[in-house]
Amino acid sequence: MRISAPTVRSRGHVLVWVTILTTFVTAIGYFRDAVFASRLGASAGMDAYLAALFVPNTLYLVLVAGTMSPIFITVFSQHETGSHEEALVVFRITTTFAALILTALVLLGVFTARLWLPLLFSGFTPDQLRLSLRILYIVFPAIVFLGLAGMVSALLNSLTHFTAPVLSPAMYAVAAVPVLLLAPRDRLIHWVAVATAVGFAAQLLVQLPTAGSLNVHWYPDFNFRHPALKQFVRLALPLLAYLVVANASLVIERNVASRLSTGAISVVNYATRLFAIPGNLLIMPLAVVFSPTFAREAAREGRGNLERELRDALRITVFLALPVTCWMVVHALPLTRAIFERGQFDFTSSTRTAGMLMFYSLGLLPNALAVILLRAFYAVQDTVTPLLAEAANVACYAWVAPLLARRYGLAGLGLARAGSFVLVALVLLFALRSKLSIVLSSAGTAFLLKTACGSFGMGVTTWGAFWLLTGVFQQHGFLARALVMAFLGALGGAVYFGICYSLRVREVNSVLNLTSRWFPSAWKARSFGETSA
Repeated sequence: MRISAPTVRSRGHVLVWVTILTTFVTAIGYFRDAVFASRLGASAGMDAYLAALFVPNTLYLVLVAGTMSPIFITVFSQHETGSHEEALVVFRITTTFAALILTALVLLGVFTARLWLPLLFSGFTPDQLRLSLRILYIVFPAIVFLGLAGMVSALLNSLTHFTAPVLSPAMYAVAAVPVLLLAPRDRLIHWVAVATAVGFAAQLLVQLPTAGSLNVHWYPDFNFRHPALKQFVRLALPLLAYLVVANASLVIERNVASRLSTGAISVVNYATRLFAIPGNLLIMPLAVVFSPTFAREAAREGRGNLERELRDALRITVFLALPVTCWMVVHALPLTRAIFERGQFDFTSSTRTAGMLMFYSLGLLPNALAVILLRAFYAVQDTVTPLLAEAANVACYAWVAPLLARRYGLAGLGLARAGSFVLVALVLLFALRSKLSIVLSSAGTAFLLKTACGSFGMGVTTWGAFWLLTGVFQQHGFLARALVMAFLGALGGAVYFGICYSLRVREVNSVLNLTSRWFPSAWKARSFGETSA
């Protein structure tokens, strides 16, 4: 049996396609969040639901999405360049190993939940803790299926088949939204828990047809002495340690929030979800597309063109993330109100969420850079350096976050989180330049100043436009508010691109060329140069 060779496509074509799909899935996800906010708001019940999902979700994000999937891409890429059949064996062995690990951890978590849940959410009332436990018992077992879905996604991404992996997270919304809209309020939380478990499991099922079309057929393979699994474990352990340390700050954040006020956990969740919009739409598609490229270049003699690929990735990341950072800070409150403010989610909930989001957004650019830099470290099989960077960050966060939260409440938690993003990005940049000898000088002062000018002009323009449209926004409902925010987004993008075009930032030309490949009738951007910054 042989794995079908992936279709050869330009990376720009793939990036645009992945971005379109990600935008669609993200929109579905935020529609789900809006329905959650409307039915449950920032309430004690919503806090209990989010608390029950916190450890299962963190387990998945740390063990599968953060560790096993990216390491699998690296190991699989090395074997796939030799024999497709051997690469398929690697997939079966690593997936069997992942399934056993996940099953053991789920059983351990379920049987010990009564011990660790009260410690993690020490500010909860006894009723909230009992409700969280009931939800956790329903949802936690589905993490095994969600973990396997993550491994299949990594395989398909390695074979440059991105559609099914990108679309699969929409299954959570497909399962949860009908229940949220139709279930009786007195049993709503319990029915939503069941729908959540079904949505997690469905993320695996929807990817199986694509895997089957590539002649990928899975069955358990317990050959745990295989060299590829040894390499997988050797690379994964330091990365796993890094992610455990990195997510320790999330544990601290949730624990501090649980002691602030009722609904604080919900506010943190809503602010985090809004903060994730730019990452889902812009940064994660870049990471998905560049990660296999980094792995292939790092596997070549002398690390191939890894330096050039990383430099291009960082430049486009700055170009996209800096203006979005400015836009999010300026429009944190209207964005929150447009998406969430209805039903049980009132203006008070909006102001609490927006206050945290505004400070969170200050860390958007450094967080985006860290996401790309981590993929480069994974590709060169260095997982120790990120661990050391995150350990220093957690030590600082554990000291700063409670102090800022006591003084400024939820806004203080947001500010502490932004500071942690900045610290990690700076440490990773420094380590990459000194330890790996990769020169990043082209993302220099001139380029940063030009994008900063464009971002500032965009921020001022959209702030003035919203001031003129405040009456429309205040007096109308969701549709009008959504149109206002869409207009502000389009206006901001046009102003930013116009300023950067006039300043000859070459990434404008790159983005317009990508667009013209997808829309042939669109005007062709004229090439122009930018002196090396």
